[in-house]
Amino acid sequence: MKLQSLSLSLLGALIICACGQADNAKNDPNTSDATTVDNAMRNDTGATSNITNNSATATVTLDSMDQNFALKAASGSMAEIQMANMAMQNGSNERVKAFASMMIRDHGKASEELKAMAPTKSLTLPTQPMPEHMKHIDMLKGKTGAAFDKTYMQHMVMAHQADIKEFQKASGSAKDSSVKGFATRQLPVLRMHLDSAQAISKIKM
Repeated sequence: MKLQSLSLSLLGALIICACGQADNAKNDPNTSDATTVDNAMRNDTGATSNITNNSATATVTLDSMDQNFALKAASGSMAEIQMANMAMQNGSNERVKAFASMMIRDHGKASEELKAMAPTKSLTLPTQPMPEHMKHIDMLKGKTGAAFDKTYMQHMVMAHQADIKEFQKASGSAKDSSVKGFATRQLPVLRMHLDSAQAISKIKM
């Protein structure tokens, strides 16, 4: 009888202990915190996923007129830079070389702006000047000194007159706001180039 009573007492104590541990687990702040952190991590993962999805850069496709303008502008800037480098090497007049340096700087900036715009417009820019611009480069090949300076500056006048017309048109009628903004920002620069080219072309080479 004593043994049976002792066994029952031990069994009861074990049951009470187990219940106490279960209650402690419920009330344990560390357990509660771990669950909260786990849930927070799940929520953060979902939030990160949403942020990643929403941050994808949207692209648009330019209409044919805007696209042609952007491609021609990129080609023209490349040609201007190539001809300016030729002027730095083959020209002799210091004012011509100063003008060429300005061409490299300003058309370099225009090229970078187009490159930054291209990925958002599904636009693949040319890697070399188009045939219509290549013929201008070819026209200067073989010339040096005063002959180069005269031909180069005369071409710069004609080229910038034509460019200003193209950029004015795009500034007013381009459908894409980025293309229109680019054309509008470049117009004052092109007009300054034209003024300089006209002044230099009048001097005796």
